[in-house]
Amino acid sequence: MSNSMNPDVLAKMFVEERYMKKNGDGSECKRRCGMSSVREARLEAALSYVQAGWPVLPLWSVDEEGKCTCGKSDCRHPGKHPQGHLAPHGLNDATVDEATVERWFGANDLNIGVCTGSESGLLVLDVDPRHGGDKSLEALEKKHGPLPMSRKAKTGGGGWHLYLKYPDDDVRNSASSLGAGLDIRGKGGYVIAPPSRHMSGDVYEWDGDPTTPLAECPNWMYNGHTKKKQQQKEPGDAIPEGDRNSTLTSIAGSMRRKGCGQEAIYAALSEENKKRCKPPLADSEVKRIAESICRYKPGDVPKAATPEHPEEPIDTSQFKPMSSEELIETLGLTIKRDDANKLITFLCELSVYTESCQFNISYNAPSSTGKSYIPMEIARLFPQEDVIELAYASPTAFFHDAGEYNEEKGGYVVDLSRKILIFMDQPHNDLLSRLRPLLSHDKKEIVLKITDKRQHSGLRTKTIILIGYPAVIFCTAGMKVDEQESTRMLMLSPETTQEKLREAICAKIKKGVNLESYQEWLENDPNRQLLRQRIKAIRQENIGSIKIANEELVREQFFKNCNKLKPRNQRDIGHVMSLIKAFALLNVWFRENNGTTIIADDSDIADGFELWEHIAESQDLSLPPYICKLYHEIIVPAYHEKNGDLSEHLTTEMIAKGLTRSEIMGKHIDVYGRSIQDWKLRQEILPMLEGAGLIKQDPDPDDGRRLLVYPLVGLTVSDKAQAGTDDDFDIADF
Repeated sequence: MSNSMNPDVLAKMFVEERYMKKNGDGSECKRRCGMSSVREARLEAALSYVQAGWPVLPLWSVDEEGKCTCGKSDCRHPGKHPQGHLAPHGLNDATVDEATVERWFGANDLNIGVCTGSESGLLVLDVDPRHGGDKSLEALEKKHGPLPMSRKAKTGGGGWHLYLKYPDDDVRNSASSLGAGLDIRGKGGYVIAPPSRHMSGDVYEWDGDPTTPLAECPNWMYNGHTKKKQQQKEPGDAIPEGDRNSTLTSIAGSMRRKGCGQEAIYAALSEENKKRCKPPLADSEVKRIAESICRYKPGDVPKAATPEHPEEPIDTSQFKPMSSEELIETLGLTIKRDDANKLITFLCELSVYTESCQFNISYNAPSSTGKSYIPMEIARLFPQEDVIELAYASPTAFFHDAGEYNEEKGGYVVDLSRKILIFMDQPHNDLLSRLRPLLSHDKKEIVLKITDKRQHSGLRTKTIILIGYPAVIFCTAGMKVDEQESTRMLMLSPETTQEKLREAICAKIKKGVNLESYQEWLENDPNRQLLRQRIKAIRQENIGSIKIANEELVREQFFKNCNKLKPRNQRDIGHVMSLIKAFALLNVWFRENNGTTIIADDSDIADGFELWEHIAESQDLSLPPYICKLYHEIIVPAYHEKNGDLSEHLTTEMIAKGLTRSEIMGKHIDVYGRSIQDWKLRQEILPMLEGAGLIKQDPDPDDGRRLLVYPLVGLTVSDKAQAGTDDDFDIADF
């Protein structure tokens, strides 16, 4: 495909655009010649790009007031996003077909998008002086030398685009990775091309000779943003690390569609693996690929699994770096308040799209508090084939439902790779114990034995082969947390404040009065649509691992908040790093990468620790946040109300009065407006608080059959003394 334009065509386009620019922002041209002249100039330009081999995309334009012609008053990218009626699949509808381009631009007022990447042979550096791009570029040129002379266009916003030759390796789109105000448009991207119109009223135009040859792209410009091209290998070509799984899966998909069985596919893949994969995959992984493909009937093999029908790539140029606040705002359309909970839950579910960086969470809270609603609602944003939702399940039921019998292995294969597993109730204890090795990432493939009771043949042992690391979310009304589970997951509890309940009720009313209208409003929200696209695009990246660049900063931040180190801190730092890595995954296109490995930067570290601060106390105490909150909002205030300010009225005869369970239950009704069951308080909550060192229970001096509750943390020194403890308690110790 040619990377240089026909000079005659380019000259004609250049003259047309100069004519438009000469007539100001297009208004005079419109009055003199009518919109057809503007339209004709853009059509000629679009055709010239197509003749140069550059795929063209129809974009919405802007009107005389600088508003996007898409009609949305709150459009975030005026004149810069695909015209949905003409290009419903976005970047995938870009074309070099002249007839299509004539139909698009001959009858519509459109801006022109030109694709970047290997299809066009273009890489474009976008310099925006409004955000310091000129200064960033000046600093880079002092360090690396001046950029080569190449084709250059002025943007309508006062910046410029430098068009360069696309390098051999795929280059990701990036925003400000080179420096403030400097963006790169490469694989899966596009730029607005002359003579498109900017929201400012100016037009994009070529700067200097539009026939200037494209220069080679300097290595320093795209190092850290490359990814080896994944393409169908010719027979005999070596398959490098990073392409092995996808290439062998493509071969397996093609064979399965032709009716080949698992044995034949495995044999062919083994041969390809030995001869071409550098280094070869483990034999177990080759077997897994063959088994996975053979779960489908020949006519049902997903098109994404075959080289003839690759999965349609998502246009990643539409994404910008996403902050926690922006994510919380979008999730807040359906989940009110609970900012930390919904952010952690989203990151947990997103972490499934890595090889081994998944983490798990457990929602522990009383019934009807919305503990299952948050993970299930967020899961609606994800491809549903990646989500498994289960109520209570025994090991036999789970492995039979989720697994498929494999005759060769002689057992049921349960492949949980890149799956979001949501238990809407605490699973059977036996199932939980069997899942523990996966939750702690001990081994990626585990062989288990279960017993299956048959009506006539009695008990029978079955073999289960568990594969992959899922992201697991438990939702339970039980408060007790097994110590083994607490080390393997983050514990969360939904908010139950009056403000949260009021907003949730109003949202439910809005949904209930007109469900159809509510669903239309929700599904048409542009930010929600973009988030769904972002999730799919992250899924397509096939990220293997995530590393953290600044080890020293992680140490500094963690030890800053740890006055006294305890064994459980070894678990906590692992949880913090999981959050850091998930933040990097959210902005994968704007992070340094090395093939399928991305690097978390300092902003991810800051975001991870900031989020951790919201849940640190409960994780440190191995308590659900609901119980920590009950301690601070119920037990401690009730204790002060009963005893007053002991530090001011202390006498040698005075002894602090402990709380009865009835008093705690009464305070619970006063604060939360609902009762708490006596058995739950007696058997679950108080023993957990006592085990965490937050309370002690002593016999009532007046009635030895009754225990009184004394809080130990969050009180004054005098309070602690009267509670009968000499320990040096400090909330920072827990």
